[in-house]
Amino acid sequence: MATDAYPLSVQQYQGGQGGTGDGAQWEASVGDWKTNPKQFRRLVLAALASAVVATPSMADFEGAVDAIKRGDYRTAVVEFEALAGEGSAAFREYSARAEKGDLDVQWGLAVMYETGLGVELDFREAARWYRLAAEQGLTNAQKKLAAMYDLGRGVPRNSVESAKWIRLAAEQGNADAQHGLGRLYFSGEGVPRDIAEARKWFRRAAEQGNASAQYMMGGFYRRGTGVKQDFTTSLNWHLLAAEQGDSYAQNALGEMYREGEGCPRNKVLAHMWFDLAAARGWRTPRENRDRLAENMTEDEIKEARRLAEEWQPVNQRQHVSSVQAPQ
Repeated sequence: MATDAYPLSVQQYQGGQGGTGDGAQWEASVGDWKTNPKQFRRLVLAALASAVVATPSMADFEGAVDAIKRGDYRTAVVEFEALAGEGSAAFREYSARAEKGDLDVQWGLAVMYETGLGVELDFREAARWYRLAAEQGLTNAQKKLAAMYDLGRGVPRNSVESAKWIRLAAEQGNADAQHGLGRLYFSGEGVPRDIAEARKWFRRAAEQGNASAQYMMGGFYRRGTGVKQDFTTSLNWHLLAAEQGDSYAQNALGEMYREGEGCPRNKVLAHMWFDLAAARGWRTPRENRDRLAENMTEDEIKEARRLAEEWQPVNQRQHVSSVQAPQ
């Protein structure tokens, strides 16, 4: 087995795919800037540069929020930039609403300060607003605050405090937070290292469809870590993650088909999965694929490449039957 198998990091739970906490009416639709503020800012500023912008008579914070709900980043950045900084009447109005406990505005202000949209970049102020929203139970704010404590961004770096906030989101049923909490127990960051507890949270996330957690579950059963080694169950967990496009799981599947772990040996399928994983730029599956190809016929390689070219992630297929998580 590859020595770098299961190399996930804390960054993989900093964002998310939507929360289930009270007041999280629109958090599920804003992943681009939630997970990568710099990338979001580049995206929206590029859109702004190509837009024909009318000067608004009054900054419309709610208009920006509505635009983000729709995924209309061009309009969102225009509205945010139109706030004209902290001295504008609109900004003072909406800041007052946030101070009174308006959850959506607290979240919006936190994002503005973290990205520098409409205000001066200020991680400390971002953390303050994330905390207020997190204390009201907003799962994505809890995850963001956990990430800020993990990175020491706007707050002192504190792994225990980070674990506290990610746990709160996980206990609300957020799959990404559950995966993140599993990672913390797996590594012993901010909590005592506890493989059984890690596996519990990974399973909860995996059963909700979190690909990274499914991959980790596959690793537990492949290695026999805290469970009886079971290649068939491992293969099934890895397949669920790989079908969503997880490159680590795709590489693991390639290894399992190559070795016949939980399945008959199949060089064509092994090559296909290695090829799909290698497309993400990861060296290990590329080397695995190329070594395997040395012992394959031209027809086998051609078929493997055809399968890889025709493959689509499960969420892009028109007809997908529901798949039960392995027991």
